[in-house]
Amino acid sequence: TFDNLPYYSCEFFKDATAEDVDAAITDIIHNARKKSGKYTLYSTDRLPQTFTYERTEDFSPRANQQQAILNFKSAVESGRTNLLLYAVMRFGKSFTSMCCAKEINARFVVIVSAKADVQEEWKKTVESHQYFADYLYLNSEALKCNETVIADTLASPNKRVALFLTLQDLQGENIKEKHREVFSHPIDLLIIDE
Repeated sequence: TFDNLPYYSCEFFKDATAEDVDAAITDIIHNARKKSGKYTLYSTDRLPQTFTYERTEDFSPRANQQQAILNFKSAVESGRTNLLLYAVMRFGKSFTSMCCAKEINARFVVIVSAKADVQEEWKKTVESHQYFADYLYLNSEALKCNETVIADTLASPNKRVALFLTLQDLQGENIKEKHREVFSHPIDLLIIDE
């Protein structure tokens, strides 16, 4: 049992030194300036604030990415509906996939993965590149906070949605309340990541 062990909260650490505290503060300041999203910030009412990447990236697809985008568009125009993007590591599959979404004018993109740890890469891709400025990045938490966020966003003709969900979140026999809105809109592009 844990009855004989001392209690330590998440805010205090046994044997921490002043140097440890200074290093932690320096790391927080450094990451806040970089806007890395490493730390969750809280508002004065102790609610976590949603971190959003700055939209500063502005680069064109590389030649191999551009070829994949053109191949994708051509395949969709010829009626193909099940496509596979096979690419080496560091190809830029998230960026290329979002470029494909733009190429076919997809307003509602759903990204599903069995690996929750790829979510941050999708968020960064959608939020940081100027080419995707019309997309609002959403995830399961956003659906819980606002049950009409998809409809509200898509009501504007200039706005689009990129929604990231995990297979674990979607599993089950019944549609979860937070997912009802997802299935009430036509999905223009469904991306299965890994």
